[in-house]
Amino acid sequence: MKDSGYDLAIVGSGSAAFSGAIRASELGARVAMIERGTVGGTCVNVGCIPSKAELAAAAQRQRATHNPFPGVETAAGGVDLATLVAGKDEIVGAMRQGKYVDLVDHYGWVLVPGTARFADGDTLAVDGEPLRAERYLIATGASPAVPPIAGLAEVGFLTSTSALEVREQPESLVVVGGNYVGLEFAQLFARLGSRVTLVEALDRIAPFEEPEASAVLADVF
Repeated sequence: MKDSGYDLAIVGSGSAAFSGAIRASELGARVAMIERGTVGGTCVNVGCIPSKAELAAAAQRQRATHNPFPGVETAAGGVDLATLVAGKDEIVGAMRQGKYVDLVDHYGWVLVPGTARFADGDTLAVDGEPLRAERYLIATGASPAVPPIAGLAEVGFLTSTSALEVREQPESLVVVGGNYVGLEFAQLFARLGSRVTLVEALDRIAPFEEPEASAVLADVF
């Protein structure tokens, strides 16, 4: 450690940050993790877990509206999206606590809330307070890319993050991008009852997959 406060300081608290913190702690390092927002990163908070929770609910409604068996009546009414989102938030909260927050105490590293910036080549400043370490791991993740479409900012738009917080069912929705994230949200809102138009600049949806996979997905959609 020399004269530093920590062996390792990690900026971010998503899956990569936790993997690094767990391994370093197992090796005996003193670790600090800095997070300015919500612990857990993309997957548990705004990615895999919340999207799959809402997709599962949408699939249940889809099964009710597309029952292939004669003589068995099924029906699906409207969607209370606010209640659905609240249920999703409960799942996310429980997963975040059990799979992320509880591990901090279990492995014994220090979680520092605040925004980290490098004050110089050897020191982080967390909300202005210095924090020194022998090594630094930057694991801040990414944010949704917004395409440069004229007028988009003026009319308002959703991203893959904010779409998971919508509490009123949109009558119609345009999804820009036909790769896996766009396909998930197009499917989600269509199955919940919105009229969805999917826009893809390339010549097929799922453009980075094999053409046969794209064709099957197009048939399903």
